Amino acid sequence: MPMTSRDTLRERRFHSRARIRRHQFRQPDGSMPWFPEIADYAKSHPSADFGLHLTLTSERVYYRWGPAAPRDRVPSLVDANGYLHHDWSSETHIDPKDVETEIRAQLARALAMGVKPTHLDSHQNRLFQTNKDLFAVILRVGHENNLPVLIPRNWFSDFPYLEKSLGPNDVVIDRVITIEPGVPPAKWSDFLQKCPRASRNRASPSLSSISLTPTLK
Repeated sequence: MPMTSRDTLRERRFHSRARIRRHQFRQPDGSMPWFPEIADYAKSHPSADFGLHLTLTSERVYYRWGPAAPRDRVPSLVDANGYLHHDWSSETHIDPKDVETEIRAQLARALAMGVKPTHLDSHQNRLFQTNKDLFAVILRVGHENNLPVLIPRNWFSDFPYLEKSLGPNDVVIDRVITIEPGVPPAKWSDFLQKCPRASRNRASPSLSSISLTPTLK
């Protein structure tokens, strides 16, 4: 069974309109003027599956965002201008304590605005694919708040600490499949038809997450 994930609601208003029926958003600092629109939609559709897409980087060239926590409490996450780093290099020191402070602040901001997330995941997979210490942070926050963390089984071989860190009550899906921005909408149908076939070859039912970035023109 495939489920669809769209990244990211907060970046542009026309993106948010295209994705407003999506079940996942990221909300680093809540400073975008249209974030209340997303929060209102979530509050008025309590049965919708809205996950919190925890964000620790600000990768755009000119469109930047800062942390939800006070900058002086997350110094390893921000650059000289106070924005979240564009990227993390091998020389970038990211303090897990700062990460925990920030993702707790993001969750608190969402709750304060009336959004009740149903699960957690991570922008650019930073909390999953960086190291076991950051993965431990999102797991701990998820467990404390009774929020499942979106973990695909097909990452286990590349990141063995994922499976070793999970407990019997953690939710594991089979795979995350990403439709890259370079795939035109006209090809989405062909792409999606091919994705579930791998699941049908399994002896038992499986669950995949399909990630895409739709826009309105």
